[in-house]
Amino acid sequence: MRPSSDGGRTINHPSSTYAEYARLILAKLKVDAGDLEGARMALDEELAKGKDDVLKSLARLRLGRVLLAKGDIEAGLKSLSGVTEKTAGSFLGLYEELRGDLLIAGKRPSEARAAYMKAKEGGNPSPLLELKINDLPAGA
Repeated sequence: MRPSSDGGRTINHPSSTYAEYARLILAKLKVDAGDLEGARMALDEELAKGKDDVLKSLARLRLGRVLLAKGDIEAGLKSLSGVTEKTAGSFLGLYEELRGDLLIAGKRPSEARAAYMKAKEGGNPSPLLELKINDLPAGA
């Protein structure tokens, strides 16, 4: 690694697997430090430069969570828009739960219920998911 102009570190081999893990770790460190924009940038870089589909799926999921935390609901939903059952793989339930969380934040409870039910069917039957479903308004 070599110093960059922003005082951070630049990765010498941006398409290596090590670099992909480094970007994911950097994003986590940024979130832990309260720097959501820095985390977003690291995850965007992973999506642009990453080669491993599983790591990119994980980065997309984390990006959606960061955007939710930032309150950028539409950008969060947009980041999940290209996700299919095939590209999500074993993360499908997590993607759908996140989609539901974004929809709740966007005050769209009926759409959130559909996403949560898809998450439940997609292999994410967590107690927290059940609480989210039960907490939805009756008409949703």
